Formats: sequence, C-alpha cells, structure tokens
Amino acid sequence: EQQQQQQQDQPLSSSLYNKEYLHLVADYSSSTVKNNNNNNKEILRAVAASLTSLNSNTRHVELKGYGPGCIDIIAKALTTSNVSSNVQGLALYDCHVGEDGAKALARMFRKINPSTLLSCFEMHLGNIGSTGAIAMARALQQENTSSSLVSLVSLKKLCLYSVGMGDGGAMAFAEMLCYNQTLENFVLFSEEERWEATATKDDRITWRGAVAIAKALAENTTSFVRRLSIRFVPEKRGGGGGGDIVAKCFAETLRVNTRLIRLNLGYSGVGNEGAIAIAESLKENGILEELNLYGNQITNVGAKAIANALKCNDCLWLLNLFENDIGNIGAIAFASVIKVNSKLQRLNLAGNKRIGKIGKRAMTQARMFNNAMQCAYLYEE
Repeated sequence: EQQQQQQQDQPLSSSLYNKEYLHLVADYSSSTVKNNNNNNKEILRAVAASLTSLNSNTRHVELKGYGPGCIDIIAKALTTSNVSSNVQGLALYDCHVGEDGAKALARMFRKINPSTLLSCFEMHLGNIGSTGAIAMARALQQENTSSSLVSLVSLKKLCLYSVGMGDGGAMAFAEMLCYNQTLENFVLFSEEERWEATATKDDRITWRGAVAIAKALAENTTSFVRRLSIRFVPEKRGGGGGGDIVAKCFAETLRVNTRLIRLNLGYSGVGNEGAIAIAESLKENGILEELNLYGNQITNVGAKAIANALKCNDCLWLLNLFENDIGNIGAIAFASVIKVNSKLQRLNLAGNKRIGKIGKRAMTQARMFNNAMQCAYLYEE
C-alpha cells in the first residue's frame, strides 16, 4: 500500500516515454551544468527550438538539470507559442530554478495563453526560496478579473518537492488556497532527509507552515482541493516536533471541510495526541476516503482511538499506518473493526514490528467476516 501511495505522487518524468512527452535533459558532463550556470546561448537556443517545434501531440514537457535562464525561455514559450497550447503538464526535475526562475514561472502563470490546457505543474529540488515561492503563490491566487494577481492558468495538480521555500513560502501557498478555485491535488513536501545536509533551516517547512495550510482549508469553505499530501521537517526526531499540533489542526479542518477526500501526513512526527484528534474528527467527517499516517509515532493508544472511530465511519476506504509503533492491542482493535465495517477495503499495518502472532491471528480471522476487505497488510511480503 505504501508503494501504491508513492506511485500516485510520482513525478511526470517517471511515465513511459511516448510521442506525447517531450524530455529535455541537460548535459551533466558540461562545466556549465556542474557550476549551476547552464544559461549559455547554445543551451537556450536548443531549448527554445525544442519548444517552438512542438507538435500537436505533445501533452507533457519535462526538463532535468536546466538553470534559471532556460526556465525563463520555457515560461515565455508557453505564454506566446500557439503550438504549445496543447501542453497539459510541465515538470522541472533537479533544475536550478532559483528565485529568478520562480519569478519567471509566476509571470508565465499570469500571462499564459488562455487557451492553454496546462493543468499539472511539478517541481523537484528547485531551491526557489521564500521570495520565489511567494511570487508563484500570488500568481496562482485567482482573486478576481480586476486584480493584478489574477492567473490565466487553471492548474488542477500542483506538486512541489523539496524546493526550499521554507515556512514563508508555505504560508504564501496557504493564502493562495483561500482564493484559488481550480486546484484539486496539492503535494507539498519539504526537504527529504538525504538533502537535509545541504538545506538551510530557512529552506525547510516546519509544523508552522503545515498549520497554515490546514487553517486555510478550514477557513476557505469553497476550496476545490480534494487531495492533499504534505510533509514537513519535525523540529525534534522521535516526537515532539509539532506533528501532533499539525494533526490537531487538520482534525479541525476535517470537521468543516466538505471537499477533501485524501489526506497524507506521512513521516510528520504525528503521535497519539494527533491520532486521537483525527479519530474524533472521523466520527463526524463523511467525506474523507483515504488517510495516510505512515511513518509516524502512533502506538496502541492512537490505533485504538482510530479503530473505534471507524466503527461509526462509513466513508473511509483506505487507512495507511505503515511503520508506526502499533502492537498486538492495536491490531486486535482493528480486527474488531473489520468485522463490522464493510467500507474499509485497504488497511496497511506493515512495518509495525510490535505486532506479533496474536495480532496477526486476530486480523486473519477477522477478514473471514468481511468479503469487502481487499488488502490488510501486516508484514512485508
């Protein structure tokens, strides 16, 4: 189940190559790329030529390893080229976007051809800083047609992975959610562990930025966001890093938000307090279908609270608690739920090493009473 969830949030560049995709990869052997200054005239001319020669079948443009100057070329091409009006997805992977590149993208969002079909934008490792993030967020606000901040692009999916925006950038995108009326899928991941050594403190999203996102979705009752995945860097490892605060805020969001069907708070330091708060909200929420709390610090106490809540919840069909700290007591609690809840179809308890033979036996027996249960992972295959 964990693998399936990760596949849903994979970049466009992971898709199979076909004529609908234009892949442009910088030459990593060149000194210009190594110095993060790959904006020479030859590279810019090549990128411009590729974009201006797009055929009518091209739907997705993916670039890897380019710099701010190339990003500016891309942005201008998508605002002026009639040929590029069919482009639906733009992915920037490991590009040196920077603040200047982010501002170029912001201009693109404001000036893009109204007939352009661009609906998906993904960025990985862009290092745009809070200033660049604020520029992009404001360009996507879509306040009204008389505002200078109005966006002509109608993004439905926005994925930002480790772009170095910090809490300032996250708060800007939270404000964007209060106005944007098209975004349905929002993925916001802070710096992953393998990049933390090169990331400064200001680059990382903490619980404060995540709380701002939660409050924005609670306050904006007209938000179109239906799928939200957010990962921030806990200030303390092993709990106490703001994970429970974030979970409690999203619990309040789930009580009032009538659009959100998927919530992903994986690897966010959520403990029992946060799990209990979310469990209480599940008793009232009749919208949420998928809840991902994998890689947190939830024990039997939090697991029992969630299990009890599911006895009166007939909407949630996927629950992912991979790699928490749940034992036999928690597994037995979920076994009792499986017997009475026919809506829950996928339950992932793999990676909870405290679940022993007793818990596994209880789950196996419970599944005999529920034909709707498709998958109940208890251990790694």
